[in-house]
Amino acid sequence: MSSIISPSDLNAYTQKTLATAVAKQVVDAVNAYIERVTHRCWGDIVTVTEQYDYAPRLWLRHQDVQAVNSVKSGYPGQNLIDIDATDYYCNSLGRLTFGTYPRRRRYADLSEWLEINYTYGVDEVPEDLKLAALDIASGFYNWATNNQQEVVSAQVGSYKLQYAGKSNSSGGNSTADSNFAVVESYAMRRQ
Repeated sequence: MSSIISPSDLNAYTQKTLATAVAKQVVDAVNAYIERVTHRCWGDIVTVTEQYDYAPRLWLRHQDVQAVNSVKSGYPGQNLIDIDATDYYCNSLGRLTFGTYPRRRRYADLSEWLEINYTYGVDEVPEDLKLAALDIASGFYNWATNNQQEVVSAQVGSYKLQYAGKSNSSGGNSTADSNFAVVESYAMRRQ
């Protein structure tokens, strides 16, 4: 799972001592949300093994592929055949392409099922993404600890109204909207 922000980052950002259990849940939810939207693992390198139906070209479920460790072919529960690394190519976006048909013929089960083990992720988290995550988490924390109410602060003198989430009184774009736009800008589009 992504490690974009931590509860201590959120405490420092809000300049408060937040309830540890709620802050952890909020941080985990925001990290998972950003990973789901961007299809990228931030601040961590992860190794997974996934199963796929064979295709001459297929997209792995994750991007920022560091290395394909192994590709095996066969049927679940049976001995799998290792596919030689010279018979496929994978780019950083996660597009795995197999060699020409005659090279594939030596693997009898290649047209059925694949087990692929690969490593993916991005070590460095961009500062604007981290800042957007902290602002989203701050609003979500305020909403979660305020009995799921959107207004977290009100003032009568010099009228002030502060919202926890995405809403604002004018109905226009809020800071939260721009934070979500920053997150979406890091979603890599596959072709």
